Amino acid sequence: FNRQAAGVEVLHGGRLQQLRARQVVLCCGSIGTPTVLLRSGVGPVRQLERLGIDPVMDLPGVGARLLDHPGTAFFMLPRWGMSDRKAPLIQTVLRYSSETSAVGSDVQLQPGSSVPLPFLHLPLVSMMAVVGKPVGSGQIHWPSLRRGAKPVIESALLEDAADRAVAVAALGRAFELSQSKPMQQVAIPLYPGPRVLSDSTRLSQWIRKVCDSGYHPCGTVPMGPDTDPGAAVDGRGRVRGVTGLVVADASIMPTLTSGNTNAPSIMIGEKCSDMILGSANLN
Repeated sequence: FNRQAAGVEVLHGGRLQQLRARQVVLCCGSIGTPTVLLRSGVGPVRQLERLGIDPVMDLPGVGARLLDHPGTAFFMLPRWGMSDRKAPLIQTVLRYSSETSAVGSDVQLQPGSSVPLPFLHLPLVSMMAVVGKPVGSGQIHWPSLRRGAKPVIESALLEDAADRAVAVAALGRAFELSQSKPMQQVAIPLYPGPRVLSDSTRLSQWIRKVCDSGYHPCGTVPMGPDTDPGAAVDGRGRVRGVTGLVVADASIMPTLTSGNTNAPSIMIGEKCSDMILGSANLN
């Protein structure tokens, strides 16, 4: 890119090609989109200079933070015949509002039919909890922008004490559900045991061992008003200072949605396409 987006360079069949266009719509996701922008000279000047990239537009918000839903779980031993590793992993979800919630419906509890690991699929049952409105945020940075180089992601999941308290309360509620008669007929807690699950202090110490991403990264190229120096795109997804460049994926979310990001990401694409087509019709 230069200040006027004129197309993209792509590597196809081992050959570098240039595709010219009056407008470029970037949809590479919350990890890929800031990577492409930085390679193109759009991002924080100091970071671009460190990476050996000629700056095109100084946008401090590109890659400044990474938002995600912290997830955690405990594991249960199913009674004979109660686990099916071929069943959908998540078939039902309970949503409720945490005691500190300002928006409501910010916690998800979801039983898992099994425990799929990278090299082993365990016939266990899990009780998972997801914090929908975490206070903490993660970091993403790039040691290199060479082709094939990957960024370093520091999620900082449940490092914030308030987020950890919500997660502990969620697993405590999940444990209470596991002690109900119908649940006891399906499975019994295995790891950690009831001694930890019934004690919030022990659970708070243990929970950081099993927290993981909710697989909802967003916010790496945030949207915002012209008065916000951290906003990388405007309310129409247009990259500030670069004419003809639009971002239309979850990276532009300025805050994290309290629920899953799939439907909001679809609607971002739909809305951006409507605005682009509307502008084209006006011209």
